Amino acid sequence: MDAQKHQTQEKVEPKEKWLTNFCICTPFSDCLMAYFAPCYMVGQTADRLRDPTMKNADMNNSDCTNFAAFHCITGCGFITVMKQREDIRKRYNIKGSSCGDCCATCWCMSCALMQNDNEVKRREAVRMAANPVVEAYQAPPGMMLVPQQEYQQHQQQQQLPQYQQQQHQ
Repeated sequence: MDAQKHQTQEKVEPKEKWLTNFCICTPFSDCLMAYFAPCYMVGQTADRLRDPTMKNADMNNSDCTNFAAFHCITGCGFITVMKQREDIRKRYNIKGSSCGDCCATCWCMSCALMQNDNEVKRREAVRMAANPVVEAYQAPPGMMLVPQQEYQQHQQQQQLPQYQQQQHQ
C-alpha cells in the first residue's frame, strides 16, 4: 500500500511569484499601447512567447486579430488576455488561479497586459542568459576555378553573333 502511495505522489515544485508588479507602466510606449491598442500588446506578448528574440515579430498577428474581433463583437476581450495570463503562469510556474486572472484582466486589462509582457521579457531574458544560444559560423560557399581553356571558349562564344553561335553547336 505504501509503495502505491509513493508511486502516485508527484514531486510538486513550489510556485513562484510574479517578477513584475501589476500596476507598473514602463516602458511608457508599451503602456500607451496596452491602453489605446490592446490588440497589439496581445500580439506582441504572443510573439514574445513563441520567439523571445522577436526576430520575426509581427504584432499584427492572428492573436492580435482574434483579440480585436472578439473584443469588438462581444466586448469580452479580457477573456483572451485572461487565457494568455493563465498560459504565462503555467509556463513559468507562477502562483495564482483562474479566478485571480479573471479579476486582474476584468478590472484593469491594460495593467494585466503590461504585466504579462514584462513578465515574459524578464523570464526569457533570465533563461537566455543562463542558456546562451551560440550560432555557429557558416563558411560562405567556395569558389570554383574554371580551367583557362573553357573560359576562353566561353568568352569567344559571347563575342560571336547569334547566328554563328548556332552554327558552332
